[in-house]
Amino acid sequence: MVATNAMMKFTFMLGLVVLLFINHFQCYKADNDTDPAPTCKKYECPPYITIHKDQEFEIRLYNRTVWMSTSEIASNSFKKATREGVLKLRDYVKGNNKEEKKVPMTAPVVTDAKLSSGSSSYYNSSFVVRLHMPKQFQDSPPAAMDDMELHPHLINSRCTAVRAFGGFTTDQNIKEEAKKLKETLVGTPWGTLLRSNFTNECLSKDVPFVFIVA
Repeated sequence: MVATNAMMKFTFMLGLVVLLFINHFQCYKADNDTDPAPTCKKYECPPYITIHKDQEFEIRLYNRTVWMSTSEIASNSFKKATREGVLKLRDYVKGNNKEEKKVPMTAPVVTDAKLSSGSSSYYNSSFVVRLHMPKQFQDSPPAAMDDMELHPHLINSRCTAVRAFGGFTTDQNIKEEAKKLKETLVGTPWGTLLRSNFTNECLSKDVPFVFIVA
């Protein structure tokens, strides 16, 4: 991991991670041991296997997991959209759900950022905020209240490119860090996989169309 404090809660921690997905069938490790996430001493985190690691990025293989997710949030600001989603998820884990069950907090809270195609701004962009469900609720997450616009979302096993950096998140620096991650992948086997499994747009000169911030 490049920076310390990576994969931390968005709401009050300093580190974050920008992710790009790679086809997991071409990212295989023989052993089945999972690596502990660096900031999961207090909160349960989704387990992963480290496939590759250097000074610029890390390739991780994540297991199939269920997350509680918001509906798409249309916004011109990553920070505003993330705050809106985090507040809903906070109420949900505190017991504001149909089963009135308190859900243990997990880490990280992640935001899927879907930028307007070819745009350097967030105009007409959308965001989805997700919280990893703890083991005890992986098979049956408590149903959210109808007006909360939350729903369980299954994410299949996948290989993920990770870049860590310090400092507070801003609407601008997450796009810059996503671009840096993309640029470090160009010319590597992982960049080749991104091109073959998605589209050339993923590694174009512009900011990636879709990325995730933890």
